[in-house]
Amino acid sequence: LILNQEIANGVFVANCMTRVTDGKIKLRILNTNENIVKLKNFIPKTEPLSNYEYINFCSNDNEDIEKRIEKINANVDTKNLNSEEEQSLRSLIRKYHDIFHLDGDKLTYTNLGEQKLYLKPYATPVYKKPYRFPFTQREEIKKQVEQMRKDDLIEPSVSEWSSPLLVVPKKPDSQGNKRFRLVVDYRLLNQRLQDDKFPLPNIENILDSLGNSKYFSCLDLANGYYQYKISPESRPYTAFQTENNHWQLKRLPQGLKISPGAFSRMMTLAISGLSPEFAVVYMDDVCVFSKDLTSHTKNLAQVFERLRKVNLKLNVSKCQFMSKSVIYLGHQISEAGCLPDPSKYEVIKNYPRPKSSDEVKRFTAFANYFRKFIKNFAAIALPLNKLTRKDVTFAWTDECEFAFQKIKNILMSPEILEFPDFNEPFILQTDASGFALGSVLLNSKTGKPIAYQSRTLKPSEVNYSTIEKELLSSLVFSVKIFRPYLYGKHFIVKTDHRPLVYLFSMSNPSSRLLKFRTALQDYDFTVEYIKGTDNVLADSLSRISIQELQKLSVNVMTRSKARKQKLIENEKQKMNENKTENQIKYDQFTELITKPRSVCQLIFTKNDLLKAENKIHSNLSRSNFAINEKKNIGFSFEKQLLVIKVPHNPLDISGFDEIIYDMKEMNKNLKITNMAIFITEFDKTGLKTKHAEKFLKKFANINKIKIFTINRNVKEIKEREKQLQIIKDLHVLPSGGHAGILKTYKSLTRYYVWNNMLDDIQNYIRSCKTCQLNKHLPNPRTTMRITTTAHQCFEKIYIDLVTLPESYEGNRYIMTVQCELTKFVEAVALPTKEADVVARALVEKVFLQYGIPKEIATDQGTEFLNETLNDVCKLLRIKKLNSTAYHHESIGALENSHKMLGSYLRAFLKEQKEDWDKWLPFYTFSYNTKVHESTNYTPFELLYGRLCRLPSNLNFEDGVRIDPVYDYDSYYSDLKQKLEITNRDAREYLLETKNKRVNASNKNRKFKSFVIGEKVLLKNEARSKLDKVYHGPFKVLQDDNENVLIEIKPGKTMTVHKDRVKSFYETMVCSISLKID
Repeated sequence: LILNQEIANGVFVANCMTRVTDGKIKLRILNTNENIVKLKNFIPKTEPLSNYEYINFCSNDNEDIEKRIEKINANVDTKNLNSEEEQSLRSLIRKYHDIFHLDGDKLTYTNLGEQKLYLKPYATPVYKKPYRFPFTQREEIKKQVEQMRKDDLIEPSVSEWSSPLLVVPKKPDSQGNKRFRLVVDYRLLNQRLQDDKFPLPNIENILDSLGNSKYFSCLDLANGYYQYKISPESRPYTAFQTENNHWQLKRLPQGLKISPGAFSRMMTLAISGLSPEFAVVYMDDVCVFSKDLTSHTKNLAQVFERLRKVNLKLNVSKCQFMSKSVIYLGHQISEAGCLPDPSKYEVIKNYPRPKSSDEVKRFTAFANYFRKFIKNFAAIALPLNKLTRKDVTFAWTDECEFAFQKIKNILMSPEILEFPDFNEPFILQTDASGFALGSVLLNSKTGKPIAYQSRTLKPSEVNYSTIEKELLSSLVFSVKIFRPYLYGKHFIVKTDHRPLVYLFSMSNPSSRLLKFRTALQDYDFTVEYIKGTDNVLADSLSRISIQELQKLSVNVMTRSKARKQKLIENEKQKMNENKTENQIKYDQFTELITKPRSVCQLIFTKNDLLKAENKIHSNLSRSNFAINEKKNIGFSFEKQLLVIKVPHNPLDISGFDEIIYDMKEMNKNLKITNMAIFITEFDKTGLKTKHAEKFLKKFANINKIKIFTINRNVKEIKEREKQLQIIKDLHVLPSGGHAGILKTYKSLTRYYVWNNMLDDIQNYIRSCKTCQLNKHLPNPRTTMRITTTAHQCFEKIYIDLVTLPESYEGNRYIMTVQCELTKFVEAVALPTKEADVVARALVEKVFLQYGIPKEIATDQGTEFLNETLNDVCKLLRIKKLNSTAYHHESIGALENSHKMLGSYLRAFLKEQKEDWDKWLPFYTFSYNTKVHESTNYTPFELLYGRLCRLPSNLNFEDGVRIDPVYDYDSYYSDLKQKLEITNRDAREYLLETKNKRVNASNKNRKFKSFVIGEKVLLKNEARSKLDKVYHGPFKVLQDDNENVLIEIKPGKTMTVHKDRVKSFYETMVCSISLKID
C-alpha cells in the first residue's frame, strides 16, 4: 500500500495498491508546478497490505491467473534457493506464467512453421492391418483417441496410408490403477522416408561457454514434439486406424526417424538471436547460465520472452531453476568449471574387492580391455594375474590390494575416460546377468570409454526373461542414462544376446517387450552381436553386485518337506544306534554339511574343464553343489553350471534338506533336465561310511537328484627326475600319442600330484620337437604394413602368370600385368613360360605401349627369376622386386584380379573352352572400364583422362554435348590438368584404402620379432598328408620387418615371410632315459 504524500514542493502521490515486480513498482504522480521537477533518491512511504481489511473486486480471470501461478509455484523445486533467489524466480513465474503448461491445459503449437515429410523415390504406401486388442483395452484406446482429438493433435483421415496402433503399459498411478500410452508403429514408414539430417552444435564449444558461471537453469519443453505441427500435405503419411475410425497426426509424432533432427532444427531457430553467452540449446535441452543473480534473472526473462514469442510451453516439473550445479550433456556444470559426471565412474570407484579367483579373473579381463592405454599394465596387474592361475590358493595380499586400487584409479583417470567424439558413432556395450545390469559407452574411433554404468535388478525385474533383461539393460537403463550422447545420433549397440538383433522383426512380442521397443523408436541405432568372450566390459559390470542377491533360504514347511524331514530323523537315529569306535562320529559328519548362501553363474569352456571339475569335486566343508544342464551327467562341463556356494559354519544334518529344496526351487525357473551333486571322498571319512551313503541315496531318490561320489587314490611325487620321467612316459609312448597339454594334465591328475604340475607339463610339451614339427599349433600372423604407392601411371607394375588348358592357338598361359596406381590391367596369352617368351611379351605388349616402369614386382617363379629378365631390367634401369615364397599377399591386388578373370571366362566360355585366348581383350576392356574400389575411378579414366565410350551408352548419346578442341595446346593443357587431378585423387583414395585394410587386418595380428641366432621352424608348404608340417630348426640370421633371413644349411640362406615360421623350443632334458624297442 502506497500512502498519499507530498514528495516535493507541489508534487503529490495518492493512496494506491501496487505489486512489486523485479524490485520496481508503478506510481501515478501529480506535479502542480508549471516547471519540470526532477526527483532524486525518492523512496515512497509504504505499508503492508496485510495491515488493512480490503475487498477484492478483481475479475474471475485474475482469480484464475492467481490459481495458475500457485500451481506453477507448487511444482517448482526451490529447496536449494535462498530467499532472494526464490523471490526473483517467483517474480519471473508471475510475469511469464503463460509459458508453462499445466495438466488440463490445451497443448498449443509453435508459430515457427511446419515440418514436411519427404518420401524416397518409388516409395509405396504403407498399409498394415491394425493389431487386435483385448476388450479391456478398447475403451482405453477410445478414451485416449478422443482426448487427442479434443487437444487438436489428430484429425479424421481418408489416407491410403495406415500404420498399426500400439498400447504400451505405463507405471500405475498413485492409487495403483493401470495406465497405458498410445503409440503408432512407424517402422515401415521410416523405411520409406528420406533422412532429414541437421548438424548438431559442437558440444565442446557449449561446455566451454558454460565456464565461470554461477547460476544455471535447465529448461524442458512439455511434450516437445507435439508442439511442432506437420504440414497438411504430409499428415496422410502418419495415418493410423482404430476400431471405428481412421486418423492422422497434426503434430510431429514420436517414432519417426526424422523427428529428432526436425525438432532440433526448430529449437535452434527458436532461440536464434539470443546471445550464446547466456543461453545454449542442444536438441531439446536449453541451458541458461549467468555469473550473478541479477544477470541470471534478466537472462531467464529474455529466454522466457522468446518462448512466449514463438509460443513454446515448458514442463515446469522437469525444469531446474537457478541451480549452482547441474548435470548437462553428461557433465557436471558448476562454478568450479566443467567436470565429468561423477556417475560415469562411480561404478568403478565402488567396484568391490574380489573374493575369489573367478572375481579376480573377471576384473582383470575388464581392465585388460584398456591395457593399450595403460602404461606398464602387465607389471601393475601381475599380483592379480597370479591369483587367476590354476592350482594357486586364493590369498588377498597387500600387493593385490595396491594393484587393485591402482588399476581402478587409472580406469577413472583422464588418460582412460575421454570426452565424447560427436563426429563418430558411439558404441554402447550392454549386458545383463541374473541380478544386475551393466553398460559401457565407448568412442568408436579410439575404443576408449566415455562412461560406465551398472545397477542391480529390482525384485520385480529378477523374474524377467533373458531377452527382457538384456533389453532392459540396453534400453530402460543404458539409453536413458546416456541419452545426452545418443539422442539424435546413430549409434551401435553391441550385445552377446543374439535375439536382440531381431528385436524389431518380432511378430508377436510380449507387452513388456513392446513397451521397451516402442521407447526405442526415437533412437537411431543398429544392434550387433558379439561373442560373450568379447563382451568383457559390460559383462563384468553386470556381475559386480553379487552381494545384493537374495539369500537362498526357505522357511515354509510343505507337505513334501515334512516327509523329507521324517526321513532325516529316521536316518539320524540309525546312524547313532550303529555307531562304533572306527566309524565316523555324527558330529564329524554334520560339519561336512553346510547351508547354501548365494548363487552365481559360471561359464566353462572345454579348456576350463579341469577348473570346473576342481570347483565341484572339493570338500563339503568348502563345497559346491552343482546342477548340471547336460542330460548325461559326467565331467564334461561345456555349458552353463549353476553353482551354490556354501560357507564354513557347520549345520545340523537337516540343513541338507534345505540344499535339496533350494535346488528344486531353482529348477522350477531354470528347467534343467538333470540335477546332480558331486562329492569327493572327504579324506577317507565322511560319506564313505555305510549309513551316510545310504541316507544320501534315499534322500536323493525321493527328489530325483543323482549323487556322484568320486574316490581317488592319488600319489604325490616329490622327486624332480621322477616327475619329468612320468610326463615323458605319458607323452612320448605310443599309448600317450603326444597328447596335448590339457589331456596330458587331466590324465596325470588321476594318478599323481605335485606342485606346479601344469607348468611342468606345459614346458615339456611345448619343447617336444616331435610335436613342434608335426602339429598345427596356433601361430599368430605378423602385422601387415603399407607398401609404397606410385605417383604416376605405370610407374610400378605387378606381373604374374595364370595357367589354363591349351587353346586352339597353342597358348597355355596368361601373363597378367597391372599398374599399381591406376589398377589398369593388360593380359597377354603365351604358349610357354620360358624366360625369353615372357621377357619378349613384357617388352612388346607392355613397355612399348605404356612406357618403361621404374619398378616391377613378381613372385619367385622361375619365369621371373632368370638372367634374361634380369638383363632386361638392368638395361632399362628397372628396379626388380620379388615377393617371398608362398606369400601371395605381396602382389594381392593382381591376385584379386585373377578371381574376376576366372569368373569372366567361365561366364562366356560355353562349350568351346579352348578359345579362351580370344576373350582376353574383352575381359581387359570390361575390367578397365569398371570403377575400382581402391581408387574410386575406372582404370581407363585414370590412364587416358576421359570416360570410355561403352556399347551400352550408344543408344543414349543423342543430344550429348561434346566440348570442342580449339587448338592442341589447349587440349594438352586440359588433359594434363585432368590427369593430374584424377591421379592425385586416386592416389589419396588408394592410400586411405590401404590404411583401412591394414588397420582392419592388424586387429587380430601381433608383430612378430626374432632374435639373431634364435632357432625357428619353417612351414612345409609342399607337403603331402603324412609329411611333417614344419622343417627345421633353422637359425635366424636377420630380422627385417615382415621377413626373416634363415640359414638352411652352411652357406645357403633363404628369405621367408614371418607368417611361415615359428619359434622352436629346445627339448627338456630328463636324466632318466627311456628305451623303446
